[in-house]
Amino acid sequence: MHTPVHSPVHFPLRYVLRPSRHLLQTLWGTHAAAALPWLFLWRQPWWMLAALFVVAVSLRTSLRAERRRAGVEMLCHETGEWSAPALGIAHDVRTLPEHVADFGTVLWMRWRSDTGRAHTAVFCPDHFADTEAWHHFRLWFLHKSAPRAIRERLEAEEAQRAEETA
Repeated sequence: MHTPVHSPVHFPLRYVLRPSRHLLQTLWGTHAAAALPWLFLWRQPWWMLAALFVVAVSLRTSLRAERRRAGVEMLCHETGEWSAPALGIAHDVRTLPEHVADFGTVLWMRWRSDTGRAHTAVFCPDHFADTEAWHHFRLWFLHKSAPRAIRERLEAEEAQRAEETA
């Protein structure tokens, strides 16, 4: 009988991200689908060109953001916080309580910067070097980041209820 060997986890977890081929394909597909209806405005070329320009700018911005992930080091801490200095996230941030989701093949999180601006990140398995790194990242998210965010939301709701009854 073979018993698995468990190696201890050392924090912070370090991941070097790369652009996701699957996410790039999805971006192309969704933007193509968004552009398609506007092609039927061929009798009103200015509207059609304006709409296609907006879709093209959105696609360019999305592709650029995804390609910026190449070589970015992400640090995941035991506290559930994380940072990615190359993306301008030099301090440790936490996901927002109401904005955490793990869909199995896509992990979605949202956080707020010091300026108060909300940011969103989507992670796919091919953002990581191998399936083991993706698995460890999801475990960190499910056991460290998401529970902390949910706990903070529940504490805020409880405090709000206490204020209402007082």
